[in-house]
Amino acid sequence: MSRTVLLCLFLMSSSCVALASDRTPQTFQHSEIPDVAAELTSLDVYADGRPDGAPVVVFVHGGGWVGGSKSSVQQSSQFLEFFEQRGMILVSVGTRLVFDARSPTATFREQAADLASAVKWVYDNIPDHGGDPEQVFLLGFSAGAH
Repeated sequence: MSRTVLLCLFLMSSSCVALASDRTPQTFQHSEIPDVAAELTSLDVYADGRPDGAPVVVFVHGGGWVGGSKSSVQQSSQFLEFFEQRGMILVSVGTRLVFDARSPTATFREQAADLASAVKWVYDNIPDHGGDPEQVFLLGFSAGAH
């Protein structure tokens, strides 16, 4: 393959990644817990341009229960595009992490409680963002699927 073709392919793929990373979600607190960092008890709603009544996917990141972030979905343009192209709203959830200074007393039970709080927030508030609370689906990766 010529250098020119390779350069064009690189520039096109870089442009796609840049476009994907420009998707800025709306962030909301699903719960407020004293002595816990706000980013661990918030969620990001990716709903720009969705029609009313859109299905909603609530995603929980992986990270071995001790790491990871709700913003990890921005690292893969294909992940965001998958839901976007199907007219779905993506909600990426933050939960307290075990052995993390930002949530010093967190256990696995608190993580489950955080997810329950986030799902309740989605059910109560997603119509304001074009979503259908009767079409909410859970998706998790690795520890986020527990």
